[in-house]
Amino acid sequence: MNTIKKLSIILIIGLGFSIPAQAEKSHINQSQTDPIVVTDTFSVSNMSCHKDANLVSRSLYRLKGVKKVQIIGDKVVVKYDRTKQTEKQIIAAIEGTGTCENPNDKRKKAKKK
Repeated sequence: MNTIKKLSIILIIGLGFSIPAQAEKSHINQSQTDPIVVTDTFSVSNMSCHKDANLVSRSLYRLKGVKKVQIIGDKVVVKYDRTKQTEKQIIAAIEGTGTCENPNDKRKKAKKK
């Protein structure tokens, strides 16, 4: 009889630990599993020289949450924290950058690919 009581206690304790773990998993919602850091590619027009690319890169790195910027031709790849920046803010930063000939010339156009 003593062995049965011990086994019952062990079984009850074991179930007590496994039930909360299962309940905890069921409360995870989709927003908690979405990535916080995302990578987006933008197509940018009117980047005529490497200095323009440097200006765009510096402008993007000034934004809070931007982790990495890579510019290849007319494509800008940005890795950023989506809780601190939005696509619209990144596009605005790209389009708000002047050119190497004229810092006030805001003629770049960007769109997400």
